[in-house]
Amino acid sequence: MENTKLVALIGDREIRFSILKEKLDAVRRLYPDAMWISNGTIGADLMIAKYAMRNRIPLFMCIPFPPEIIFESEHKKIDIAYRPPPYLLRTL
Repeated sequence: MENTKLVALIGDREIRFSILKEKLDAVRRLYPDAMWISNGTIGADLMIAKYAMRNRIPLFMCIPFPPEIIFESEHKKIDIAYRPPPYLLRTL
């Protein structure tokens, strides 16, 4: 890890993944061997983490909820930021 490049990524809660993906593709091309850092909050940060995992990009993430939540919305065909269920909002 001593020579590993780190790229910290943050974003907006309301951004569409179709817009964010273009930016992530560019970061991936610029820093192909970097480890990405995301805080895993709802919105772009969570989409960034999912993108990294799907593309086998090393990821350091401190998540404020159970890991299962990350892919809970996979069955939904929406292109907006993840919206947590009401019970989760009370715990954040």
